[in-house]
Amino acid sequence: MARAGGNTIGIIITIITTILIILTRNRRITPKVRTNFVMSRIMLRSKIHRATLSGKALDYEGSIALDRDLMDAADLLPGEQVHVLNVNTGSRLITYVIEAPAGSGTVLLNGPAARLGELGDIWVILAYGHYPEAAARLLKPSIVSVDKNNAPVNRPPVSRAETLRSM
Repeated sequence: MARAGGNTIGIIITIITTILIILTRNRRITPKVRTNFVMSRIMLRSKIHRATLSGKALDYEGSIALDRDLMDAADLLPGEQVHVLNVNTGSRLITYVIEAPAGSGTVLLNGPAARLGELGDIWVILAYGHYPEAAARLLKPSIVSVDKNNAPVNRPPVSRAETLRSM
């Protein structure tokens, strides 16, 4: 008798669990789950906008070498992960930063990444950070514009409306 009751309870639990999964997938209900962690958002922390590729070194272990002045302006550290986007081709890669001499204007792709661009291509370098909800809502990323020699310049930010008008 106890055995039959145990099976019945197991079947009931399975049915209830299945119903909860189905309802949750359909978003009719959201189960309340207590957790001891704080949700974080991955947010853009800094951006080097429209830098020109100044060199490539295929026979290197990999990374992107950046002028120390650009690194300081964008608050990037040696070894920090960055996403690198080629405006000319649409290719993207994730790598890490290595420091090039200050004032050199260096934006140099190393290793296999060197095959993803040509000298003179325009690049965007992005760094992200994990932030708690409240900090994410207040975050103002560092946007570094550069001149034709990859030196940081002060430019007023372009609004989304201006960007859309220019398209």
